[in-house]
Amino acid sequence: MGKITEYETASLTTIIFFALVMSALPNVANATANTLQITVAPGYFIQEAINRAQVGATIHIQKGIYIEENYPIIANKTVTLIGENVDASIIDGNRTEHSIFLVKSDGVKIKSLTIRNTVEIGFEVAAVHLANVKNVEVTDCKLGECIVGVLLKNASNSIIARNKITNNRVEGILMRDNCASNLIFGNIISNNINGVRTTDFTCTGNKIYHNNFVNNTYQTMLMGIGGMWDNGYPSGGNYWSCYEGVDYYSGPYKNVTGSDGVGDAPYGDGLDRYPFMGLIQFFNAGRWDENDYHVIVASNAIISDFDFNPNVGCFVKFNVTVPNEKTGFCRVMIPCQLLWIGSGEQWTVTANGEAVNSLTIDDSELDNTYFYFICTQGIQTIKISGTHAIPELSIVSILVTMALLLTVVILTKRVCA
Repeated sequence: MGKITEYETASLTTIIFFALVMSALPNVANATANTLQITVAPGYFIQEAINRAQVGATIHIQKGIYIEENYPIIANKTVTLIGENVDASIIDGNRTEHSIFLVKSDGVKIKSLTIRNTVEIGFEVAAVHLANVKNVEVTDCKLGECIVGVLLKNASNSIIARNKITNNRVEGILMRDNCASNLIFGNIISNNINGVRTTDFTCTGNKIYHNNFVNNTYQTMLMGIGGMWDNGYPSGGNYWSCYEGVDYYSGPYKNVTGSDGVGDAPYGDGLDRYPFMGLIQFFNAGRWDENDYHVIVASNAIISDFDFNPNVGCFVKFNVTVPNEKTGFCRVMIPCQLLWIGSGEQWTVTANGEAVNSLTIDDSELDNTYFYFICTQGIQTIKISGTHAIPELSIVSILVTMALLLTVVILTKRVCA
């Protein structure tokens, strides 16, 4: 055998290039074969995509308004449904008398979708209904204009996180019938009749914290407590728009002079031991090694223009706008794996380049560092600087990328004996 010709090398390069391009192209919902990657465009039915998907498939839902032929959309196999944009990938229930999504399989993930619009009067008609399942995730969605935002019945070990659950006609979140060990955190639960309701004493072991309960007729309506309503100290509990407590002390026993952004008295007869004094916001700092990292800011001011880029520097930056005649504060939680300092090194926290007022730093947790400081009136750029930040690419990712590139080079330049 002889040397590969220039024509053969060019052909091999073309084949590799074509394969790479084709692998990046999406499959539409009316594909003739099952697949692990499906893209649904307006005009196609999401139920059809689920029916044709393999177990473990990811269904990408493009921007547009989707109205199904029949409701509910039944997720009866383990799939991931993810919208291209939460504000523009919209599942409209078209005034259905049924729930819009009915999840009947373990491990389903629903992310970055607006799910809305059922009938005005009905019984347990939900944007998303989890029935007899575990390990389900509903994250970063907008769920509204339904009877119930999220209904959990005999659901366990599931995550309801960072959703906007607003303007539902009865419940924001309803748990009943042996709902146990679910995690409900980071949601905005507002303008519902009941923010969170449990109907029986079988709902146990659930964790409900870092949520914003805003202007619900009843923030909670509980048969039994249903679980833990804070994550201890310094992590904290929830924000309650009706909370009338003060913040003069800090620490897990609220006996250390000085504010910390957490109320001195529990909310709701001890329900939430560490209620926040300002709205809680989650900012997506990025994704590394298949993990999403969020920085959490609780504040009574307006937070905007969040920025974290480890390629630029080891810092988190955002703007704070404090209205006139108001004293602002920020309580910031930064994951230790995202941004940290080495032994003997110091954090630096500035506002418009100057040291912030009344700074306290709590690094008693292994996973997160907490910062509390006062903000003056006007617009300020806050910069929290460490000395080390998460790499953009892990060593494993770099090695895999280099191996792939080396393989392509070898294939295109290989000489046969």
